Amino acid sequence: MMNILSITLPIGFVLATQNMERVKPVSIDSTLPKYYQFQCAPDLIVLTSPVKFDYKLNNQFLQSIFTELKNNWLSETMFSSNPEEIYKNENYQSIIKMGMDVVPFLVDDLKLNNTDWLMALRAIFGEHPTSEGNEGNFEAMKADWLNWLKLNIDLRYGASR
Repeated sequence: MMNILSITLPIGFVLATQNMERVKPVSIDSTLPKYYQFQCAPDLIVLTSPVKFDYKLNNQFLQSIFTELKNNWLSETMFSSNPEEIYKNENYQSIIKMGMDVVPFLVDDLKLNNTDWLMALRAIFGEHPTSEGNEGNFEAMKADWLNWLKLNIDLRYGASR
């Protein structure tokens, strides 16, 4: 079953798919008259850009998508102990597809809630900074990742140092 996200964006934002096709809004939000409502599959979203770029608004939009995908993933996998079910879940994979833009949210959630984003970080960066003796120890693996990120990634902008 494919998930459909309902997204509210300020007028002026563009939502696009992997083929760079614009997603047409389904309505103008009557409670927020300057906002559009969109509905689409989360793994199709690759671009959001306001006509006049507003980092704070774009960041809030990305956070809302991340939060919805994360909540869906947690509710769909909470009773699973099968790593394949957990990490191949379409919500988890959609978060990975968001790439560098989602890394600050992953790191915050990893630090605050101990949510297991280690496989997502590995997929996004193509790195595996876990020390050999730390394999299987979540807290130690988490510390290895946080140290690697601190040394290699500027999380304020999602760019390499």
